[in-house]
Amino acid sequence: MRCRSGIPILSFRRVQAYLTLGLGATWYNLTDNTGIGLGYSGEAASAGRVGGGLRFYLDENWQLNAGAAVQLTTNDISNPGAQDSISAVHYVSAFAGVRYRF
Repeated sequence: MRCRSGIPILSFRRVQAYLTLGLGATWYNLTDNTGIGLGYSGEAASAGRVGGGLRFYLDENWQLNAGAAVQLTTNDISNPGAQDSISAVHYVSAFAGVRYRF
């Protein structure tokens, strides 16, 4: 079976574990609609993505997959009225689904 996305790291007949890596850039444009005082200058910053998951091949075309990834950024969100800020905004995403390959 071929892997078209991600780097295969383990493969047992119908189950395949994989790793994904990525580099890019982020840009946030935050406006404070809640009144809590968060603001952001909107500068671009570097970002990276690291994740992995499992694929279960039902047959040659159908597969089930699940995984998670973390987005790592160097963006800072500051509170202009205070001394504190949130540095290096990170988030985790998880997914599961069914895939059909033509």
